[in-house]
Amino acid sequence: MGQLKLNMKIRILRWIWEYFPWFLVIVLLVLASNIGIMLFVKKQRLEDEKRNAIKEESAPVKVITMLVEPRELKDKINLPAVIESFENLWVKSEVSGQVVDIPVKEGQFVKKGQLLVKLEERDYELRLESIEANYNLALLDHERISNLSEKGIAAVSDLDKINAQLKTLKSQLNEAKLALERTNIKALYLILVICSDKTEPASLS
Repeated sequence: MGQLKLNMKIRILRWIWEYFPWFLVIVLLVLASNIGIMLFVKKQRLEDEKRNAIKEESAPVKVITMLVEPRELKDKINLPAVIESFENLWVKSEVSGQVVDIPVKEGQFVKKGQLLVKLEERDYELRLESIEANYNLALLDHERISNLSEKGIAAVSDLDKINAQLKTLKSQLNEAKLALERTNIKALYLILVICSDKTEPASLS
């Protein structure tokens, strides 16, 4: 009986000695886990306290944002000045008449062929109508005398006279058309109008 108890104690000691290292490892792991958890919790608590302290120290600041876009920067300087033309040109009319309109303004750029001054054209229109009427009548006389001359009824001198009259009236008609056209004074090239309210005649070259 005493031998049996001894054998049982020996077995128990052997079992304890065999599994003691594993038990010790488990205990160490549990202790390490607890220590890690405690450190993590403490670290989190310190970080939370730090964030709360920062929030309390610095008040929130309102910030206004704007979209940044690339654009060209230009320096402008406004200074008093007097504008003078590089070359002064006098606008001179080729026909006489009263000025009825000046469509350009001071400081305006004028293109070639643009109207500068308009003259009264009523007298030139009446003269053109009169010459046109005489010319059309001369054409009818020329046609009638030509027919009579071909039949030997009209003299050749009459035909010569009407031909000379037609040439004269044709020349007067072209002159009247040109005079009417010249009542519109136009620019011959690109210019800058400095003073458009002067009444002195001018010439464009």
